[in-house]
Amino acid sequence: MNHNQVQLSLPIWVLIGLLLAGCVGKPTTPAITLSPTAEILSIKPTNIPSTPFIEPTLHPSATLAPKPPTRTPYPSDTPLPTIVFPELTGDYLGQEPPGMEAILFAPGIISTGMNERDITFTPDGKELYYSMQGEGFFVILFVKQENGIWISPRVAPFSGRYNDIEASIAPDGKRLFFTSDRPRFEGDTSTDFDIWFVERMGDDWGAPQNLGDVINSDSSEYYASLTKDGTLYFTASYPGGRGGEDLYRSRLLDGQYQTPENLGEPVNSSEDDYNGFIARDESYLIFGRSGQTWISFRQQDGTWTRLRSMDMEIGLTDFCWSPCVSYDGKYLFISSIARPGMDLAPHPSSYDEIQKAILDPENVIKLGKKHFPHENIYWISSQVIEIFR
Repeated sequence: MNHNQVQLSLPIWVLIGLLLAGCVGKPTTPAITLSPTAEILSIKPTNIPSTPFIEPTLHPSATLAPKPPTRTPYPSDTPLPTIVFPELTGDYLGQEPPGMEAILFAPGIISTGMNERDITFTPDGKELYYSMQGEGFFVILFVKQENGIWISPRVAPFSGRYNDIEASIAPDGKRLFFTSDRPRFEGDTSTDFDIWFVERMGDDWGAPQNLGDVINSDSSEYYASLTKDGTLYFTASYPGGRGGEDLYRSRLLDGQYQTPENLGEPVNSSEDDYNGFIARDESYLIFGRSGQTWISFRQQDGTWTRLRSMDMEIGLTDFCWSPCVSYDGKYLFISSIARPGMDLAPHPSSYDEIQKAILDPENVIKLGKKHFPHENIYWISSQVIEIFR
């Protein structure tokens, strides 16, 4: 028998009498004997005198049902799926070097269906750092050679907690500069971006340090680039600038950065001028304006030549930013959104087509009226710079 049912130990004629009494006479409270196995489901009082409420007690052998366990998205003891990283050796992750037209750098390895940008190298070329942009976050990743083999991408030891982006390693390799919105001190609630740095300590990096008030302000500062003598070029939107964002320079004297100087015309304009890479010998500057890549050469008197657009020679005509010349001077790296590619069809005919539309770094995903291009890292021979001298 189902123990959730009530079992009464009364003859049928007694039950009939009780029912009749409840209908025509004064209600009484009959003594009803329940089976030891019975459970009371509910009692709905109808014409029953009010009686004091008696707190129910559990049978000595009864136990409460355990509470359901608290769910966590990914228990610590559950391995997450991983992407197989190929075994790569040689310079630049063993990639075929580019010629005089920009191509994707390490497609499917560094440049993927995710958004990658901003690349920099250690002076020996055995480590590279780059940024990844996700939904609501920025993070700095790195890959490096161990025993001649490139390890898979990992979050940089100083990154992963705040929005970090635009790593840049000094020519001597002793410092790595980056942009971050992390608090400058306990209780800091500001949300602007500052330039920070970490110092090399053996094979690792030290604790992040803010570059200080001479460079950083209540506005945002971005994209550090350094010469061999430590001069810092960067982007800022200081009051009194020529546009929304301008390019600035700060000399390093006796270990201290000096008051930044606006580079002026023709480098800066009424538009946004940003993310400049300065040659190690300070002979040229490559930077972005209105999504295009521009170059200017520094003359002996310290002035800059007229700007020349590099887009047609590079072969990237979409929005470009964050140029960087490699540690050995052989290649120019630049970030760009994907070239127009296949739209995600409303009804893809195969799973492979869905994968290609989403994961191929040079495809543009179309959802309704919105387009979602990927950010990628491209490279080209640095000989393209000589065309503009």
